[in-house]
Amino acid sequence: MSWTHLETNVAPGNERIFVEDEVDWNSGGNIVISSSSYEAHQAEVVTLKEVNGHSIRIHERLLHRHIGHSHDTEDGRRIPLAAEVGLLTRNIQIKSDVVCTGRMLVGRFTDSGGREFEGT
Repeated sequence: MSWTHLETNVAPGNERIFVEDEVDWNSGGNIVISSSSYEAHQAEVVTLKEVNGHSIRIHERLLHRHIGHSHDTEDGRRIPLAAEVGLLTRNIQIKSDVVCTGRMLVGRFTDSGGREFEGT
């Protein structure tokens, strides 16, 4: 699962969040928590410190408030307000349906000598 929503409100300064769905994300990965206001710059990218089901500890302290609930209207409608939480760090494996002994480079990187490699 790469996207979920906050399960509880989160105040600035917090280093722990709770999400709706159980996730198996790896420590050291990056996630984004969407803004809960009209200010897009309040979306935050943070680093995962510890993940245990619905509970996530992060290395940084959050700078902004993020909403983790829905709003029930008088006429019985439920309006989702919870901020989205998305995994930004992924390990992608591409497997061929035929035997292949070569290696494939997808993307671009620069080695420690400054040489740039690019492939598709």
